[in-house]
Amino acid sequence: DFVLLLSSDDLMHEGALKKIDQVINDLGEKAYRSVLHTASSIIDENGNENYSVYRDYPAAKTNINGYFSHVSSNYNGFDGEYFVEKGRTVLNAAIKSGKSAATFCATFFPRELWKEVGGYDVSFQIIPDTIFLYRLLNADSEMVYVHEKLFDYRIHSNNQLASVSGYGPLKTQLDGYLFLVRY
Repeated sequence: DFVLLLSSDDLMHEGALKKIDQVINDLGEKAYRSVLHTASSIIDENGNENYSVYRDYPAAKTNINGYFSHVSSNYNGFDGEYFVEKGRTVLNAAIKSGKSAATFCATFFPRELWKEVGGYDVSFQIIPDTIFLYRLLNADSEMVYVHEKLFDYRIHSNNQLASVSGYGPLKTQLDGYLFLVRY
């Protein structure tokens, strides 16, 4: 019933699916209108952690702008709690801050919500994950952030981000234009 798009070079920690299953069960029917994501690590091609990506959980409880504030090389406070916010509130804050609402390899969403927004559009080359996430958050969904590091996103010279970086600003603008025209 839920989808995770995990690239072959990214990693899922032991127990990740069990933790997500616990959150889905705790949310009940609300889970079927929710996009779930977790804290994550950014690793290099050899699996060495460069830094962690997480949300300021205490600040997010009182101010959505606090949600986008933390990237660190020494954060160890992952405790498994979770925070729920309206998807459009997170989307609005993400666009205003210029920051991603989630590390995509650490993001789960209901299959029905995937279908509702028309699936993942592979024609975008620079920011396909972000565009898909924006569409999910705009679909009257909720964003559920699980405050536990459960995934590693690998950055290396052959991943999509590196391979399209040579396209430069023109390709980024073209993807942005296509997003506006299509959605």
